[in-house]
Amino acid sequence: MSLHFVDITILDNDSPLDAIISATYQHNLQGDAYMGFTLLTDDELDTISLESKYFTPLANGAYYALRAQYSYTDDDRLDDSWAIGGDYYFNKFSSIGAEGNDDFIALTAGHFFTERFSVRAAYSFINEREVDDTWTVSANHQF
Repeated sequence: MSLHFVDITILDNDSPLDAIISATYQHNLQGDAYMGFTLLTDDELDTISLESKYFTPLANGAYYALRAQYSYTDDDRLDDSWAIGGDYYFNKFSSIGAEGNDDFIALTAGHFFTERFSVRAAYSFINEREVDDTWTVSANHQF
């Protein structure tokens, strides 16, 4: 079985864009393993991003996921970007991970309190002197 969906996010009035549009395809592999792809763009097609994720269980009840992302921008002031990363899930609830490229490295930790509610924290090291390292905490609820 495969999962497909399209998401449209309407941005607030302060944004120069009206919406972000994404389409996701997830192909289930053997057991709980899957390979997923997401294509994301803005309403003016100035930025296009392709993301891919491979997720598979390990023999001891743990899991791992590998991710890759590439973003193209039509804005001459900005460079195209890429990132790779991975997560190790100790079980179905708790994980640690890392991601990065030649400009940053981020270390992450996450925990699912229920099947639909999770919290994630990240610390990012950025290679530009005028930008401080960043702590991020986020919560996610799937409806």
